[in-house]
Amino acid sequence: MSHAEFTRRFTWSMEDNAFSQAVQKRREEGLSIWDLAESNPTQAGFAWSPEELNTAFRSPDNITYNPHPRGLPSARDAVTSYYQGHGIMVSPEQIHLTASTSEGYGWLLKLLTNPG
Repeated sequence: MSHAEFTRRFTWSMEDNAFSQAVQKRREEGLSIWDLAESNPTQAGFAWSPEELNTAFRSPDNITYNPHPRGLPSARDAVTSYYQGHGIMVSPEQIHLTASTSEGYGWLLKLLTNPG
């Protein structure tokens, strides 16, 4: 198993497929795209209306949804500090936060039941 491979149960290709390549080409050419798979509401091109909605967000950071697949870096730093305070040396790169216990159990079971 390679260093980057978490478990052999996740061995899909990380290469861009033909569709992804075509979408990227259109974007690079400045052509419009209706991305019906976009799940990030801050990137979907919605017109935020009425204007009061815009003023409700005092910081542009509140409008931008920027997910982190392993959890917010600041949250992982806090977990790291907690463990280091208890004498356990761990780095934020070793911390993976999940959205729920079910998601966490799913990852844990996939890891622990990996053949070999």
